[in-house]
Amino acid sequence: IGHSKFADSECNFRRVCVKVTYADLLNAQKGFDDLLEQSLPVRVSVKLFALAKAVQAPLGEFESARQKLLKDNGNEVSPAVTTQFIELIGTEFDLPIEKVVVPAEFNGHEIAVKPATLAVLDKFIEIK
Repeated sequence: IGHSKFADSECNFRRVCVKVTYADLLNAQKGFDDLLEQSLPVRVSVKLFALAKAVQAPLGEFESARQKLLKDNGNEVSPAVTTQFIELIGTEFDLPIEKVVVPAEFNGHEIAVKPATLAVLDKFIEIK
């Protein structure tokens, strides 16, 4: 199963990369959805949208590997498959992104973000 093709690719050429696992990306999906519903400055919204799109490619890679794992094992879930899945979901790699700074207030109103959203987006955003 190995490591992601995203590891070491653009991170050699970009200033900033974030070390993530497929589990981080899967967990962050709902957080991105929640945050993308907020009214934020246009520049922040564009950066958040770009960030949410940037995680889609490695998630597609994860889904392909997950499907292959199941297919290779006759769609049977055994202890060996479970072990391989845990290894896959825990695969760590560098994702060539920069954290997005999200303002705590916008237009005089505090941005409402659930603590659970902040927890799953910790590697991706910073509130200031």
